[in-house]
Amino acid sequence: MIAFLAPYEEILTTGRQVIEDLGFSHKVHCCLGGLDKGVEIARTLENQGIEAIVTRGGMAELISKSDVQVPVVEIPITFQDLAESLVEAKKLTGLDSPRIAVLAFRNMIHSIEVFAKVMDVQLMIYPLRSADEIPYTVACALEDRSDVLIGGMSTIKLAMEQG
Repeated sequence: MIAFLAPYEEILTTGRQVIEDLGFSHKVHCCLGGLDKGVEIARTLENQGIEAIVTRGGMAELISKSDVQVPVVEIPITFQDLAESLVEAKKLTGLDSPRIAVLAFRNMIHSIEVFAKVMDVQLMIYPLRSADEIPYTVACALEDRSDVLIGGMSTIKLAMEQG
């Protein structure tokens, strides 16, 4: 059995639909777990005999670096995902060359630098190594007066709470 571990509801819904469309519902266990609970859920799935975990973003990186022995298959952040994020961020500001803060785990930030040059945005990258770093890193990005912040669900939620 394979587990699909979604970091938030929208991805869970999409994942379930794709799994159903492919006829794999009987082979894939779908579950929801935020970044702060991803490793804990992965351990539980491992104890239940799951053979592989499919997930994305920071959750994939955190589980891969944990003591969980189950293979993690990462759903990559695509060039299209990155391009859409930068286009939307630039559009939101209305500025010719906005300052965009990107808070992400290393597995998510590699390709975004290329897009930043092409799109004429000032990119400030704040790499994350753990979920515990998110509050401090969000505070730093806000203090650095970025025009827009791009990140995962936990990051965005915290940034919105802080203004």
